[in-house]
Amino acid sequence: MMDAFGTEDVALDAEDAIEAAQLLADTGVAVLGGDVFFRTAQGFELAYANWCSNPRPGENAAAYAARSIRETCDYIRDFPIRPDRTAIFALVVSEVF
Repeated sequence: MMDAFGTEDVALDAEDAIEAAQLLADTGVAVLGGDVFFRTAQGFELAYANWCSNPRPGENAAAYAARSIRETCDYIRDFPIRPDRTAIFALVVSEVF
């Protein structure tokens, strides 16, 4: 999907991206952040927008993972809607060890 940008990542529309993030709850996987793209009639464009969630000092892994999911969902919900393009979101997740 994102081959035009030199990546094999998958980007999801807002509803699906929120659902994907929420599926990570209770897995210990954090959403490190993500990138936003636009789907238009002409194809895909960079939105030049992104977010990140970094661990806070003293925050345990489970608390960080839960907070990162909340922050991700909030960012996606708050992203401005434009009538001429659809925002799509590529999530960057941590690895489980």
